[in-house]
Amino acid sequence: MAALLATTLAGCASTRSTRISEGSAVADMPQAGFLTDYSRLQPQDRGTLQYLDRSASLKRYNKLMLEPVAVILSSNPEYSDNTLPPATQTRIADGITAAMKKELGQDFQLVNTPGADVLRVRLALTGVQAVDPALTPADFIPVKAIFNAGRAMAGQSPRVAELSGEVEVLDANNRQLGAAIFSRKADTTLSQGVRLSWSDLEALSQAWAKQLHMLLLRGKNR
Repeated sequence: MAALLATTLAGCASTRSTRISEGSAVADMPQAGFLTDYSRLQPQDRGTLQYLDRSASLKRYNKLMLEPVAVILSSNPEYSDNTLPPATQTRIADGITAAMKKELGQDFQLVNTPGADVLRVRLALTGVQAVDPALTPADFIPVKAIFNAGRAMAGQSPRVAELSGEVEVLDANNRQLGAAIFSRKADTTLSQGVRLSWSDLEALSQAWAKQLHMLLLRGKNR
């Protein structure tokens, strides 16, 4: 039985899994000063504050101009590791842009110049973090305690990769039609002492893109 348990634990320790869930409580996060207006944001869930101008219809907009992702990492270590090398920050920002283009390109023509029928999307990366997940009652189940101990001995520990940012959608007159602060996390397993890589954050970026896509479709379908 002991040998079987050890084998099972070793196999589980080598399995990499990712589960996307809500991230930090965005209502408590410091504002980056990126959005035109924060006053109209309302909580959607723990990981999202959102605003959509109900007086404006997005039906006539079929084009989007994505501005380059700004990197404004929070100086608060609770929300971001702002010691990430510039090259890593750029790689993450580029990955976010790629995810946005792939997702939003399903319903919008992506363009590079503004126009009367073009929505302008501004996005800032404000947080990149890897933190130990909070303990839950399941963490105190004896078998799981052994499982976690086995992973620690193998040089692995359960971690949470978290990505946070701010986004707004403007019309041709720079009127804010929609805005959001997003935070999402991926429960995964990272090697101890290893920095985050784009592969650890790719699923989070895709989740961001889907959220923005849904916000825009809500505006178009009204």
